[in-house]
Amino acid sequence: MLIVRQTLFFIYLVLMAYFSLLPGDEISIQTSDKVLHFAAYTVMVLLSAWSFGTNKQFLFSLPFIFFYGIGIELAQSMTATREPSLLDVVANSIGIAIGYCIVLLCQKSTFLSRFVAASSE
Repeated sequence: MLIVRQTLFFIYLVLMAYFSLLPGDEISIQTSDKVLHFAAYTVMVLLSAWSFGTNKQFLFSLPFIFFYGIGIELAQSMTATREPSLLDVVANSIGIAIGYCIVLLCQKSTFLSRFVAASSE
């Protein structure tokens, strides 16, 4: 089951890169892209915790996710239709921080810990 979770995490990374590098005119979303950045990186941290557990691998994934976001922004600067944005990096960082806080709350909550443990069996 662990390999399935880790595979889903890496599929998510690939999909994030794909959608982040699509030409801007091919994406028509009616909400702020900063909200999307925040949500996508919060989900990425939660998927990482689900994939790797809350151990050293998970803690290693946090700076990886941060630098992944910066890498995506740099890659956007090399496309003709996308532009990098420091505010996107800020939104990503807030999403990472909130995701990490959610993971910490889940660890401290007896009810949520039981739920997470039951779903991992």
